[in-house]
Amino acid sequence: MSRAIITSVRDRRTRPTSTGLSLRRTALLDATAIEAAPVGVFQTDADGAGVYVNDRWCEYAAMTRQEAMGEGWLRAVHPDDLERVRDEWAASVADGRDFELEFRFTQPDGQTLWVTGTATAVNDARGAVSGYIGTVTNITAAVAARMALSDERRFVDTVLDIAGSLVCVFDAEGRFLRFNRAC
Repeated sequence: MSRAIITSVRDRRTRPTSTGLSLRRTALLDATAIEAAPVGVFQTDADGAGVYVNDRWCEYAAMTRQEAMGEGWLRAVHPDDLERVRDEWAASVADGRDFELEFRFTQPDGQTLWVTGTATAVNDARGAVSGYIGTVTNITAAVAARMALSDERRFVDTVLDIAGSLVCVFDAEGRFLRFNRAC
């Protein structure tokens, strides 16, 4: 009798079923999507130590998957951002809360890549944090545009401030936006 049960269980475990095929297809699609995603994807354990990164993450950080594991990923963070990133990540992990922060990765050639890092806690069946899943998104172009706009605004402010007469700025609807110090 027990031999028949073992054979039956073994047959169910190895026999393809529509559900089994569907699960395998879903897993394959998930893995393909993660690798093809236009963002870096990472996963950590409950302590916040890296256990997985996709190819895009490796490209952004200029590291191998092996180098990124554990706390190795921190070596990619720009030195000026390192303490802030480490502290915010540690606080997020300690509190079991989500993480979001803009920071820079430093490339081996000296180039800087601005990213937004986000992560959300993954809970196990008991509700305890079992790890984090997150992304890093390349925002270098957006940061460059923001900096250029800031530079332009500073230039306009300087020109307005040194003007010898009153200068007022209005928007298209005629609302007052600002004036210079000549007032």
